[in-house]
Amino acid sequence: MSNSKSFTIHSHEIPQTIQKYLNDNNMYSPAKGDLSITFDGIQYADLLVGDASNVEDWNQWFLLPLFGKPFTSVSISEDTVTLSGGQDIYLKPSLFGNLDSLSESFLEINDQGCIIEVGYDCFSDELGWGCGYLTSVTMLNCRILSSYVFDYCYSILTFNFPSLIIAGDYCFSDVKDNSEVIINAPLLQYAGYKCFYGFGGVNMSFPSLKFINQYCFRNSDVCTIELPKLETLSNNAFYNATDLQSIELPLIIDIPVNCFLACSSLETIILPLVTSVKSNSFSGCISLETVVLESLETLPDYTFSECTSLSDIQIDKLKIIGDECFRACTSIETLDFPLLETAGLYAFSACTSLSAIDFPKLSTIGDYCFFNSDHIISVDLPLLVNVPDSSFCNCALIDTINLPLVESIADNAFANCSSLETLDFELLETIGSASFIDCIGLLSVDLPALVSVNNLCFSGCISVESFDLPLIETIGDGCFTACLAATTFNLPSLTDLGISTSDTNVFLNITGLEIDMIIPAALMTCDDGDPDGDIVTLATNNIVTINGILYEPET
Repeated sequence: MSNSKSFTIHSHEIPQTIQKYLNDNNMYSPAKGDLSITFDGIQYADLLVGDASNVEDWNQWFLLPLFGKPFTSVSISEDTVTLSGGQDIYLKPSLFGNLDSLSESFLEINDQGCIIEVGYDCFSDELGWGCGYLTSVTMLNCRILSSYVFDYCYSILTFNFPSLIIAGDYCFSDVKDNSEVIINAPLLQYAGYKCFYGFGGVNMSFPSLKFINQYCFRNSDVCTIELPKLETLSNNAFYNATDLQSIELPLIIDIPVNCFLACSSLETIILPLVTSVKSNSFSGCISLETVVLESLETLPDYTFSECTSLSDIQIDKLKIIGDECFRACTSIETLDFPLLETAGLYAFSACTSLSAIDFPKLSTIGDYCFFNSDHIISVDLPLLVNVPDSSFCNCALIDTINLPLVESIADNAFANCSSLETLDFELLETIGSASFIDCIGLLSVDLPALVSVNNLCFSGCISVESFDLPLIETIGDGCFTACLAATTFNLPSLTDLGISTSDTNVFLNITGLEIDMIIPAALMTCDDGDPDGDIVTLATNNIVTINGILYEPET
């Protein structure tokens, strides 16, 4: 290796593409300089190699010349051994880590240039426990750290790797003590899977880093991080980095799955070039207040769910919103998405500060889209044709709805919208079960195109005085239950009332009223020559005039 003009990577888990990249970019240069190792007592050096003053014993321990040019001399000063003359040395796997109690004898590693690559588990044992007393590591010419190199070396406070280019999987994972960990790696370009998982660094800067693998900074203590040249993020990269406060990614185009999930301290993120965001990217970022994504057209499922501080959203080109995208974003008061066309299931559910819905191009929404968003006052969706299940359920303050093209309303769509007073749906043909149940502020129902309503549709609408449904053909069971003020029913096209002709549940709990009703004459003989059972029940409990004639059921 010492005579080569290119890298020959010993670590098998480092992809050959990386070796090619290093060589293609002429990143090899000879690594030479003194190596100093400080022990917790010089006697441990003798226990380690035999005779600490004998350079050949050290060469044998390092497997030189197999893994580099051998050392030529050794000197000892108090508890520090200094080895000189070595070059392009590869530290073999588990070299310092798999030594039982001796692993705890190393205090400092100060390499002035002879180490070029470090093998997996070098300072950690096969059980994942590191050199527990090691406090600082310097390797001036090291280009490659393999996997698990410093895994669980929880006492290290300072890393100095000015030439490091590649850091493998779990390389610095769980390096965390009670003090901040400092790392200097200005040339680092690749960080592997869980490379800094649980890492104790607070303020970090990697000016050359281009690629970070999955879970790279998950559970880390990082508060601020500078990544000016980062080109590729991977799934879960900062997942649960709960102390991360701000991040700027000027070159990033794609935000992958779960990238910043549960970063509960994240307040600011700057993403000027992002055109693609994957699901759960910012879910649970409860401190995030402002989002600017100027080039984005699609937000996938759960992108900002439970971002409870989010109030300023600037995504002017947004067209598609996935399921639960803004669910439980409790600080959003207004939304300005002029190009929005589609919103998924629960997309804005439990947005408890949202006051108005005004999306001029929105034509499709999913079930529960605005469910429990209980501060919405007005709804203006001029292109919406179908209102799905529970879309506005429990939106208790809605008093104005503009849905001029709506043709169908599904189950529970406006259930418990207690401030709603009027319905203006000129084209509405079908209504599902309990769609307007307990809309206690509703005063009248005038739906000229309505053909069918399902069970419990207007149940509990205690203030409605009149139902004008000239084309209605089918009315479901319990539809008008507890409509305590209803005195007028215009149902001239009605053919099916309730479950069957003997059913008696459509007008339950309506008592003591004088009611005018228009219905087809056929309903007065449909039950083996007798009136429909629901008509009989209504007339038994009220004074009912049917088609201008007082109807008194036989007792």
